[in-house]
Amino acid sequence: MFPLKNILVPYDGSRYSESALQFAIEMAKACGSVALPLASVNSTKKRDVRIILLNVLPEVYIPEILEDRIFHSLVTGERISTREYIKEFCQQMKKEHVRMMDPVKEKIESSGISAKYEVLLGYPADTIIEYAKTNKIDLIVMGTAGLRGISRIRSLGSVARSVAERSPCPVTLVH
Repeated sequence: MFPLKNILVPYDGSRYSESALQFAIEMAKACGSVALPLASVNSTKKRDVRIILLNVLPEVYIPEILEDRIFHSLVTGERISTREYIKEFCQQMKKEHVRMMDPVKEKIESSGISAKYEVLLGYPADTIIEYAKTNKIDLIVMGTAGLRGISRIRSLGSVARSVAERSPCPVTLVH
């Protein structure tokens, strides 16, 4: 796990994810500021720590009863199927979330930390875990609850609980 290179922060704009982001920024600063002595030189090398923001939009399930409905396109106004409408709707949501993530990325970079973000569709816990597995994530820092509120266990949201239980790497939960 050490040294930390990639810190994943699932981010949905909630106060919990904002707290997790602040914690990750401080952790990245601390890890990035550790001086590594070079073998024959009296200088130091700074570690490169990157924060990756991940915003996961839930997929929309279409009940069979709605399959035959006709909607008007959000883009063109033309008549389209339910599937096409949902696809357009998800793309519009994704664009809005990308706009939300740009200033958050800039905030991280203004702290001197490398950052990037991804906006993906899927079941949040599964998508976070899969992303961590396939992208060499060293640590996940996430809020204890998100925009959906708090689950059955009063202090831990269902997504946070699921990620903490099944993650391929260490998870830090921030309240």
